[in-house]
Amino acid sequence: MKKLLLLLALVGLFATACEKDGVQEPNNDNPIEVPDDGTNETPDDGTDEKPNDGTDEKPDDGTDEKPDDGTDENPNDGTDEKPNDGTDEKPNDGTDEKPNDGTDEKPNDGTGEKPDDGGNDNPNDGGEEEDPILDITSGDKIDMEAEGGEFEVVVSTNIAYTIDIPVDAQSWLSVIGTRAMHTETVSFSVSANETTEERSAKVVFLDDKNTELRSVTVTQRGMEIIEPKEVIEFADEAVKSICVTNWDTDGDDELSYEEAAEVTDLSGWFVYSEITSFDELIYFTGLTTIGMSAFLGCASLTHITIPENVSTIADYAFYECTSLYNVTFPDSVKSIGNYAFKSCTSFSGITIGSGVTTIGEFAFSGCTSVTSVNIPASVTSIGGYAFEDCRGNLTIDSKIIEENYDSMDLMGNFLLGNKFTSLEIGTNVTKLGEHVFFQCTKLTDVKIPDSVTSIGNFSFSNCIKLSSVTIPNSVKTINEGAFQACTSLVTLKIGNNVTSIGQVAFSGCTSLSMVTIPDSVTTLGDFAFRGCSNLGYVQIGSGVTSIGTCAFSYCTSLTSVTIPESVKTIGMCAFEYCKALSKIIIPSSVTTIDHRAFYECRLLAKVYCKPTTPPSLSTEAFYAPTIYVPEDSVEAYKTASMWRDYADDIVGSDFSDIIY
Repeated sequence: MKKLLLLLALVGLFATACEKDGVQEPNNDNPIEVPDDGTNETPDDGTDEKPNDGTDEKPDDGTDEKPDDGTDENPNDGTDEKPNDGTDEKPNDGTDEKPNDGTDEKPNDGTGEKPDDGGNDNPNDGGEEEDPILDITSGDKIDMEAEGGEFEVVVSTNIAYTIDIPVDAQSWLSVIGTRAMHTETVSFSVSANETTEERSAKVVFLDDKNTELRSVTVTQRGMEIIEPKEVIEFADEAVKSICVTNWDTDGDDELSYEEAAEVTDLSGWFVYSEITSFDELIYFTGLTTIGMSAFLGCASLTHITIPENVSTIADYAFYECTSLYNVTFPDSVKSIGNYAFKSCTSFSGITIGSGVTTIGEFAFSGCTSVTSVNIPASVTSIGGYAFEDCRGNLTIDSKIIEENYDSMDLMGNFLLGNKFTSLEIGTNVTKLGEHVFFQCTKLTDVKIPDSVTSIGNFSFSNCIKLSSVTIPNSVKTINEGAFQACTSLVTLKIGNNVTSIGQVAFSGCTSLSMVTIPDSVTTLGDFAFRGCSNLGYVQIGSGVTSIGTCAFSYCTSLTSVTIPESVKTIGMCAFEYCKALSKIIIPSSVTTIDHRAFYECRLLAKVYCKPTTPPSLSTEAFYAPTIYVPEDSVEAYKTASMWRDYADDIVGSDFSDIIY
């Protein structure tokens, strides 16, 4: 019977141990108990301690106790705790200390102590007690994206523990399990954060006394608000198709402003395409270059807007875009390449940005419908034939027109072959270079600003349609051939500060009818007005001291010339073949009348020669006029060298009958 009672007591003890085995609940309102999967304690499998099989206690032989007849108090029926065997210690259920693995305790050798069943952590064996350990080896900070998900915390411990998640975080953060390993991996679930605010929680690992051992801080980002991408509304579906095919990075069959801004090169994508308009190009803010041949042959393209960041329009970029009627260049553009807009036959106007410094050769050649071109002061280089066949008004403030062009090689002249009808020069210009407007055969009107001080050699030579020129007071020098062969020039006004009129300056201006040379002029160059066949009247200013060789020769319509008292020399052939000249007054200041000065002036009937001393006279000076000289000088003239040939025609006069 006693053996049966002992067996029942052991069963009760085992049941009690099983109930208490695992995690002790802390004193916490929201504890989360980690499931006991047997990894926290070494299970008692009977291998570490000698099992209690009833051999360690003295068997009951019936001499010490009364037989159990069922009347004893507190019989052990398996529901009570193990009777006190004299040790008075509470059994250790493994929640306070490191599990007993049998290495620290002395095994029960049957000397009177109850065998250790694995539930006592602190046996009275004189051994040293271990410290509780709980380490988090996976880090104590967790960052989660707004979308949520799972994360794991790796725990190394020798005790049972609980996990505390703050109440306000339990709606989005939870434990979903552990995985048994040499250490424990605790898995957590994080719900999606549907707000834009960041949130965080401190996950605490507690012992059985609710003491914090370790913690992990979980931080979850807020949801990023992604605005729907704004897409470009293209006016031309053909443009949209090309753009989407090449630069739609997100596959939505649209091109957003962001996607357009990422494009850096257009070369080749639009060549000979059927696009009609592309003002949306302005949104391609990543472009710095409109590449070579980018829109070559786009014959249906009518208008386009170039983005602010573009600095270069490469060679042939818009070559033969025959329907393109207007382009505005932003100030960011620095260079326009060779043939860039050649044969854009519908171009109506060209406004070049103030940042452009270089225009290539033939850049706008063949733009036959152009009505205006504005070249800003920033331009420092323009290639040959850049504006060939361009018409309308040219406004230019660039110092490029101060450059000289070699008369033997004019291929670099940017205005060769142009058909501009009017020209306005900006105030940035201080001089006009040699041959700069040479052969602008359609030019009818020129406005020269007060900033210009010099008009270069042959600057406007052969501008055969130029009808009117006003030379401002700022100009000091009109150089050789400046307006030579301007055969339509009717009106000429020379500023009051001009000091020199170069040789052949106005030679061949066959429509010029009248010229007034201001008093500021001191030098009248050779051939200056030669061949001005329609010139009827010339007034020479009082500053001129010498009338150059052939200065007015072949002015076949000249009927009247006023020579001032300042003139000392009338050059060779100065008035040769002035066939309409009927009289001439030679002032008293003249000392020399050169060879053939009035040769073949067949209508010259009267020559009023005022010097009292006969001037030096060369051969064939006059045809056959009557020569009026001072009354007191008649004899001197008749006997003077070369004058004696006209002795019969020399008559004394007081000049009172001169009609000016």
